[in-house]
Amino acid sequence: MCRKARASSGVITSLSMARMSCAALATSGALVLTHLIRDFAGVYGHVQIASMPDRHEPDHGEIDYRWIFRLLEEVGYQGYIGCEYNPRGRTASGLAWFKVYEYAQHS
Repeated sequence: MCRKARASSGVITSLSMARMSCAALATSGALVLTHLIRDFAGVYGHVQIASMPDRHEPDHGEIDYRWIFRLLEEVGYQGYIGCEYNPRGRTASGLAWFKVYEYAQHS
């Protein structure tokens, strides 16, 4: 049996195959996103990121990904974080936003 919960944005999470799109959930407001990350910790196995509202690189916009990454670490998230955005320019140059997070790979 698989328990399901529906967020107000329409994103469905389940114990067997959970996905959380930060950009989609942010349309409900930052506090909702924070509560969902905490309340469903251990349920979602994949997190997708993009800037809001334009869904480009996550280095600008309405979502503070430094906060989101710290929160995911706080709740013990060990899954993947996928980039679900359309680059503003060329793909290679669009990966520059990640430089500020590279330290985490080496610590």
